[in-house]
Amino acid sequence: MENNPQRILLIEDNPADVALTKAEFDDLNGFELTTVSDLGAGIRKLNEISFDCVLLDLNLPDADGLSGLERLAASNPDLPVVVLSGFGADDLLLAREAVRMGAQDFMAKGTISAPELERTIQLAVERKSLESHRVRWSRHDPGTGLPNKLLMQERFPRAVSRCERTGTYLAVLVVKISGLENIRVEHGLPVQEAALKTATHIILENVRRNDTVGFIDEGTLVVMAECMRNTSDAYAVARKLLAQFTGSLRVDDKLLDMWLSIGVAHRATANSDFDGLMSEATDAVIRAQSAGGRCYKGPIDQAA
Repeated sequence: MENNPQRILLIEDNPADVALTKAEFDDLNGFELTTVSDLGAGIRKLNEISFDCVLLDLNLPDADGLSGLERLAASNPDLPVVVLSGFGADDLLLAREAVRMGAQDFMAKGTISAPELERTIQLAVERKSLESHRVRWSRHDPGTGLPNKLLMQERFPRAVSRCERTGTYLAVLVVKISGLENIRVEHGLPVQEAALKTATHIILENVRRNDTVGFIDEGTLVVMAECMRNTSDAYAVARKLLAQFTGSLRVDDKLLDMWLSIGVAHRATANSDFDGLMSEATDAVIRAQSAGGRCYKGPIDQAA
């Protein structure tokens, strides 16, 4: 079975440069070229069809210099871009600046050969893939795939805004999974990792649809519960989670004992601060653990 061709979008308004680029693609296999003459048409085309790479002229009728790259990156942040420059020194400096701003490579128009074109596109696709991978895992835990603390902090202001618009409340629950160390000692690291994944899955399945679950560190998760009609709704979330861990859980044909301790922090969203809520919820979960676990504690020291 033949591989699908890579779809390339050329955004170029000079007919002579379009013809030269098309001629080089005629000597290559595995590419499907589409051309448009301005940035607006290019962005519309990208909304209609999935492309693997864009060749972008920096001097277009509706975008001059780096503004075109900025608009393209804003509308399609995951798409590899190779910028095309003229022969002048200023054009090359601009192309290099474009690479510093996020383009994957640049090529000088009029000197493009088919082998160079193929190599540049393949490298651009690979660089963008690696870049996207690094960006993703800088904000996600690689073991669970959940948002890490950095991403939770970034999402927090939007959650606060949604609550303010609807006149509802937001809470942070710190959820500590206990028993993992005993599992590692008795059954080994692979079983401990499987147990953590199982516990994480259960927690994800038992929070509300609009709640966000993040990973803080080994065995500690955080639930950002938003749009609650009453502050007491956070305790309902905590009780539901605790109920899922009342008995042994089966993991890899083994019955394992894991339990939760939960700390709850909530307040009117007008006074909310992520670090403040995390600090309050962490203090509360320590009190829950000191009480023997399998319970929750909140600002008013209410326990299950």
